[in-house]
Amino acid sequence: MKKILISLSVLIALMMILSCTVKDPVAGIDPILRLSDAYSPGVLYLESDQPYPFSVLLVDDDSNNFTGAVSWTIFSVDFSNEILSGALLDNGLEYDLVADDSRYTGVLDIDDVDRIVSSYRIVFRAENINGIESDTISIEFELKAGELNSIPTIELLVFNAASMDTAYAGDSLEMILEVSDVQGHADIDTVLAGFYAPFAAVPDAQIVMLRQADPGKFKATWNVPELGGMWNLRFQAKDISGGLSIPKIHSVRVMVPDGPPVITEVIAPDTVSRATSQSFLLSAEVADPFGLQDILRVFFNTTKPDGSASSGNPFKLYDDGTQGDLTTGDGIFSLMITIGPGNATGNYQFEFNAEDRSGRLANPVVHTIIVVE
Repeated sequence: MKKILISLSVLIALMMILSCTVKDPVAGIDPILRLSDAYSPGVLYLESDQPYPFSVLLVDDDSNNFTGAVSWTIFSVDFSNEILSGALLDNGLEYDLVADDSRYTGVLDIDDVDRIVSSYRIVFRAENINGIESDTISIEFELKAGELNSIPTIELLVFNAASMDTAYAGDSLEMILEVSDVQGHADIDTVLAGFYAPFAAVPDAQIVMLRQADPGKFKATWNVPELGGMWNLRFQAKDISGGLSIPKIHSVRVMVPDGPPVITEVIAPDTVSRATSQSFLLSAEVADPFGLQDILRVFFNTTKPDGSASSGNPFKLYDDGTQGDLTTGDGIFSLMITIGPGNATGNYQFEFNAEDRSGRLANPVVHTIIVVE
């Protein structure tokens, strides 16, 4: 009997639980706020009197229209001392780039940390109008003595030639580069000039340009090689702190007197789908020391993925406004081709070449097109 009473008591308890109202597990829960992707400059400089933007990304699971505040507090790096606090904004003004994109931005001035050289930590938090707070996220920065290094800027490139676009093999091409630096010309350490042969990924030669008496000017001489085609000249300056300027690239078409034609550029896709059977254009830009009238033909040969040659080789390209060519007589030879379901997938090698009226051939240029489903 005693066992029955215990069982009945358990049953009554269960009935009481089941009789209670079961709430929707989602309805009524306060929104979850999450902060991520905090950004701050890693180093601030005592002598660089400028604002430093910092920001954090807010995710509000309840709404895309967050109502509340996102704040920041600066502490000493060990959190032992609270120094300053403020609010971040998402209004698209001043340093906030885009309004209402959930990235909240503030601005820090070195006066905010009393110009004391040390390490600091910014702590971010958010709170909605219901008083629900987010997690916190923090990021460290350091205030150092000195000033923010500004990289050099390449201002101007000048050649001692009638044309900056064309040079002839055997020429001695002198060039002057003008470079500026916010810290002054004495802050410029070296200026490098690299000379890249047609379609090359590494320089054929690289030299240090000579500093001239005129401040900010650097000089180099390039003995133009006997290889025709479109050469790329790359210039970059470095300051004494190791800061590199944005490179300046200048292309020069090198012509070899009484030499063969030169293919200066190939324009073709890297990947095509055989499922679409869409036509696409292949083009080669060609130059010749004796002019376009000396070019007999421009063509390509194709090698299929299995290593066999295409039965249609060679394929002629046109510069007469037909076969997909856009402009007559502009030195760009083109052909419209189609790859469809009947073509195998894999790598197709297209070798472009040009021949002049004396039978001399250009240096071939190979382009790979990957055919996918």
